[in-house]
Amino acid sequence: MANLKYSSSKGTSLLLVAALVLCAMTAVAQTASDNCRPASVIPLASEPPAKIVIDPPLAGPLASRGVAIIQYCTQNLHLVPVFGPNALAVSPRVGHLHVRLDDAPWVWADASGNPIILMGLPPGPHKVLIELENANHHTLDKGTVTFVIPDKFEAEKAPTSGRADGEAAPIFGVKIPPGYRDWRLISVAHEEGNLNDLRAILGNDVAIKAYREGKLPFPDGTIIARIAWSSVASEENNKVFGRPQSFVPGLAPDWYLQFMVKDSRKYAATGGWGFAQFNKDGKPADEAPLKTCFPCHEAIKVRDLVFTRYAP
Repeated sequence: MANLKYSSSKGTSLLLVAALVLCAMTAVAQTASDNCRPASVIPLASEPPAKIVIDPPLAGPLASRGVAIIQYCTQNLHLVPVFGPNALAVSPRVGHLHVRLDDAPWVWADASGNPIILMGLPPGPHKVLIELENANHHTLDKGTVTFVIPDKFEAEKAPTSGRADGEAAPIFGVKIPPGYRDWRLISVAHEEGNLNDLRAILGNDVAIKAYREGKLPFPDGTIIARIAWSSVASEENNKVFGRPQSFVPGLAPDWYLQFMVKDSRKYAATGGWGFAQFNKDGKPADEAPLKTCFPCHEAIKVRDLVFTRYAP
């Protein structure tokens, strides 16, 4: 990587770097080790070696969602996005991280001071090499973290089919389709007000094909599923981030699971769609809420009664 070029004098450059260091603030308090303290402003010749202290991934998110959240802190070095040979003379010492996943031929640089968060990794063992670099990309210290992404997350080990005894919803006679939790994602949504839920909208193969081709009206055989959870603040995540910003699925509400099934002949009286609602145990809702489905969806007749747009 080429060194940064400075148009001003060396002394001016060092003053600018020092100002950046004094103004830099990490977004999250470092909690990897109580031994980590701010670096002292002392002559570089007397400054202790820079070190990095790394914790194993947080057990909760790893087991429940397969998310690796790795906390760390640095000793005798400030993490700031300042680069180049002139920054090597700054005290306290400044630098950044190089992060390498599973012996990849590339690394990414990180000077945020925030925990390293890895999502979407395949099940199985993984390794993360974290190198503490000076401003000119020379390694000062390093550490390796190993962990295993489980085949099934704790949230998936609980019954998720919602199939109770296969009871059909009233009026439309719709049952819970087997394997719906393996359907592909159409979109996600957050409803506020009295609902205050997070929801995922899934589609069977017929629905996904129609969405991707922009086909309206939807063909017969289309089934759209909507799963909802209460929206709750994650104290666990917010503790890591240092501010209230994370919301995650909570308990399943009574309207946990809904379906729209397209059969233009069978459901001709309701625009070609049959509707169903089930709680988390697979028990269907009674007739009252189902009678409100068609009048509500009729307001969006221009999109064949479907509110959800496809999120590419």
